[in-house]
Amino acid sequence: MKNEKNCLVTGGAKRIGRSICTELAKDGWNVVIHYNKSEHESKILVNEIKKLGKYSIKVQADFNTFTVDQSFSSFMEKIEKEIGPLSLLVNNAAVFNYDSPNSVSTSQMKFHLSNNLIVPVMLAKALYQNRVKDISKGQTTVVINLLDQKLWNPNPDFFSYTLSKSALNEATKLMARAFAPQLRVLGVAPGITLPIENQKEDEFSSAHTKTPLKKSSTPIDIASAIVWLAKAQAITGTTLIIDGGQHLIPTPRDVVFMKS
Repeated sequence: MKNEKNCLVTGGAKRIGRSICTELAKDGWNVVIHYNKSEHESKILVNEIKKLGKYSIKVQADFNTFTVDQSFSSFMEKIEKEIGPLSLLVNNAAVFNYDSPNSVSTSQMKFHLSNNLIVPVMLAKALYQNRVKDISKGQTTVVINLLDQKLWNPNPDFFSYTLSKSALNEATKLMARAFAPQLRVLGVAPGITLPIENQKEDEFSSAHTKTPLKKSSTPIDIASAIVWLAKAQAITGTTLIIDGGQHLIPTPRDVVFMKS
């Protein structure tokens, strides 16, 4: 689909990823929805995006099975052969398992680093290499990495997750330098946005209000920021924190453990 806005959202079928896909479609983007196990949700979302008048496809991939670099290149080439050149990659898919410095294991660290650092970096690299090969000039592609306000308000909870996202934050800045001018590379750092597994609704609601603005981020807040950043041609190598000011209030534990 030449001369159209095409994007890929990893982990796009559910939760924040779903809102990102929907808001991008409303803004005129054709959307590739990556999923691992959420095939049913992906089918539903593809149909909803088509009702909005935009083209959409779903693509399945378990990135944990990508054992060689070429797997990422092949994945990106397959998508662009189907939909055309991508103008936007949103690295939304992530893992978020609890551990702490005194319970961390090599398996948890490798799992988080693989999914939250290596995968988004390798997808960005594959996209960059495709853009370098393009004969067309003047179009800058955008990569947006989902980070976390926790990086600006650290505590020991979710230790492996925090380390992996911290590394992705640094990679965002370094890739912005190395991949320019073909790519702009940016970060978006949400605050507490949706309940995590086994979190009670009243506990989530209470934690969500513990910010200077008395509310943290919503999925639409995150998606709207991504829509805007995709158009902000002069911005690269920086991160937009969207959390109601949550990162301004230091806490000894992760916000999910905050009680009323």
